[in-house]
Amino acid sequence: MNDGFIALFSVLRSFNNKHIEVFCYIMEHVNLSNNLFIGSYEKIARETGISKKTACRIIPKLIKADFMVKVQNGVYRINPFIVNLSKKGKEKDD
Repeated sequence: MNDGFIALFSVLRSFNNKHIEVFCYIMEHVNLSNNLFIGSYEKIARETGISKKTACRIIPKLIKADFMVKVQNGVYRINPFIVNLSKKGKEKDD
């Protein structure tokens, strides 16, 4: 199994539905040229239908799970192994 799948499974292993919703939202909005996602807790909450408090709990869990690292407030760099899986999936769709 390649590193991308291992990274993805390690991120998703302990997630509930709200975690998955946020994960999917971030993956749909990541800039694939630089692996950056830009979005505040408020925006993530509003766009995914969760509370800001829940977003404030989920984002640190995503960071701890090595899904992403915080670059600055509201800016996160997504794990390149996971982004590469996303790129491959989008190439297949084209």
